[in-house]
Amino acid sequence: MTQTVEFRCAEFFSGIGGFRLALERAAELVSLVLSSDSASTSNSSAAAQKDEKQKEEGEGKKEPESETRRPVEVKTTIVAAFDINVHANKTYALNFKEQPRTKSIENLKSEDLSRLKAEVWVMSPPCQPYTRGGKQRDVEDARAKGLLRLIELLGEMKRAS
Repeated sequence: MTQTVEFRCAEFFSGIGGFRLALERAAELVSLVLSSDSASTSNSSAAAQKDEKQKEEGEGKKEPESETRRPVEVKTTIVAAFDINVHANKTYALNFKEQPRTKSIENLKSEDLSRLKAEVWVMSPPCQPYTRGGKQRDVEDARAKGLLRLIELLGEMKRAS
C-alpha cells in the first residue's frame, strides 16, 4: 500500500506556471526516490535473513535492518494562484486548466490566506527591484510591493496563530 503525503500550496506571482511545473516535477522525483528507497529496504529482507542466519551461526555481527517502509507518493495541490498579468493568466489556464486569481497581492488580507489553508507558499516575485538589470530601487520600486505585502502577511499570520 502506498503512503500519500499531500501539500496544499499557494502560488504567488504565478506567471505562466513555471514554478508550479517545477513543484509538480519535484514531487514526482521525491516520490520516486522515497519509493525506490522503500523498495530497496524491503528487497533487503532476504539479505537481512541471511545476516540473521550468519549471526546465529556466529559468523559475523550486523545491525538489524530497519522495518519495511511503504512506497511514498508526494502530491502537491495548488489551492490558489495569483498574478496580475491577464495574458500570463490565460497561458497558465491553458497549461493547467485552472484560472489564477487576478487579484493584486498587495490587496490580500491575512484572512484571505488563512482560508486557503496552504501549508506551502511558492512564489516567483519580480527581481528587477533588486538586480543590476533593474533600477535597483529595492523596496522603493513599485514592483516590490507584492513581496513586501506577503512578508507583512506572514508576520500577521504568525502573531494570530
